[in-house]
Formats: sequence, C-alpha cells, structure tokens
Amino acid sequence: MNSKIALTIFSVLSVALIGGLLFQIVMLFRTGATGTSELVMTIAMMVTMLILIPIFLNLRKDVKAGLPHDDELSKKVKMFAAGYSYYASLIFWLVLFAFHSYIQKDDLIMLGLAFMILSFGVNWLFARRKGFQ
Repeated sequence: MNSKIALTIFSVLSVALIGGLLFQIVMLFRTGATGTSELVMTIAMMVTMLILIPIFLNLRKDVKAGLPHDDELSKKVKMFAAGYSYYASLIFWLVLFAFHSYIQKDDLIMLGLAFMILSFGVNWLFARRKGFQ
C-alpha cells in the first residue's frame, strides 16, 4: 500500500473515530445513562484516540520524507507479533472456556477479543523494542 493512501485511510478512520466519540459523549449526557459499560466504552475510545495521535504524526512524517509505509522490518515485526499473539490467545481462549460457567457469553467473547488485541499490541511492542532472538 502506498504511504499516501495509508495516510488518507488513516485520516478518514481517525475522523470517524472522533465523530463516534463525540456522538457517544453527547448521547451519554443527553440520556443521563452513566452506566459502567458506557463509561468503559468512552474511556476505551479516548485511549484509542490518544494512541492514534503519535501513529498519525509518524505516518505523516514518513509521507513527507517519501519513505515507504511497509518495509521488510515492519512486515517481519508484524509476523512475529502475530505468531506469538496467536499462540497466547489460544491459551487464553482455553482458559476462558474452562471458566465459561462463571462468565456470561457476551463478556466471554469481549474478554477474548480484548485479550487478542492486547496480546498483539504487547508482542508488537516487544518485537519492535527488543528485536528478534
């Protein structure tokens, strides 16, 4: 994928996320429903936005410098992180299914998906910072 196309797609998705966050906040204040799930979802969206800001700035800097979006090292880091996060998520899914009688089905799926995302992010950061062994 071209760096300019990636920057455009990332910008559109970021604007959509900001719009969704603002809509969520307006709806929370309008309905007065400040339940736990609404607050957790709003906080998660805000954290996601804060994470996206440095990514957007780095991508913009790379586009201005004319650097490619995906080089060989970044592809290798993604593959390394994907492999280890797949293994970790399989183990976590087995643990979740072992305790499925204590957890509701919706919470079970959300916990599994959240761990998969978190596992990929942690493995990606580890591979990016420490390198490969």
